[in-house]
Amino acid sequence: MTRLTEKAAARFADMTSEVEAAQDQMHAAQRRIGQIEQRIRDKSPQLQAEVIAPLQRELARYRSRLEVAQNNFVALSRVHTAVRTWIDQLGAGVQLEDIEDQWPGPSGGEHYTDAVQRVRAEIDELRSTRSAVARAVPRLDELYAQADAHVDALAARGAPMLRVEGDRLVIKHEVEGYADQAVVFSAWLHPDRMKEQLHEEIDRRRERERSDKLVVLSARERADRLRTMDRLILDKEYEEEFLIRDAEQEGTTIPRREKADPRAILGVRFAPRNVAPQGEQPLATTVA
Repeated sequence: MTRLTEKAAARFADMTSEVEAAQDQMHAAQRRIGQIEQRIRDKSPQLQAEVIAPLQRELARYRSRLEVAQNNFVALSRVHTAVRTWIDQLGAGVQLEDIEDQWPGPSGGEHYTDAVQRVRAEIDELRSTRSAVARAVPRLDELYAQADAHVDALAARGAPMLRVEGDRLVIKHEVEGYADQAVVFSAWLHPDRMKEQLHEEIDRRRERERSDKLVVLSARERADRLRTMDRLILDKEYEEEFLIRDAEQEGTTIPRREKADPRAILGVRFAPRNVAPQGEQPLATTVA
């Protein structure tokens, strides 16, 4: 069992009820289609064409209704399953808290459907920007430093262990494998040359990357920007969910995205005292 806030648990329960209602509508349409088809089979096409024609029209209407009901059921089920999976994967010590609905409604003259489309376009744009940041390459000085650290580590492995036994010097290398020995001994004997060659290879690789127009960021800059982008995207997802729920109150149903953030759908966020690892989520009311 997973615990949610009382408000989030109620939202999830509503989602479950919506899925069950959609399934009932789909089954009802299927039953009605079966009944109509049976009535048609019981009629004689030659003698009762005037009776069969209305039944065939009714059958077409219910088949159309079934298609709509099936699509609705599948869409609701996918979102429900995604949220259920997210809840099940929450860490045991994670705590959630409710957010406040503080997002604006549609702009002047804008319909709810248009407002949601606008916000979704903004989410897509933010995600595209985030992808570019995620693909950012490190600065050259950072790559040089990493290469130098690698050579220093190899050189440390290649350094021999010396000891004197009586009047005899004993030299021992704790390196196994001919190929490994060649690399670590080269690093130990010629560390500056190995570093220089690695720097040259890094420069050649960077020249190839420049043609891809990749963003260059330090590790810290990249991490900071990704955190900022994640926060902006989540805020937009909260806004999207607010508009969908507000539209429901006005009688307009807008399907949720299957990949919408479960936190936005449930109206929760991680409690400030939690430092949840990426991909792990928290929890407070039991969800069956």
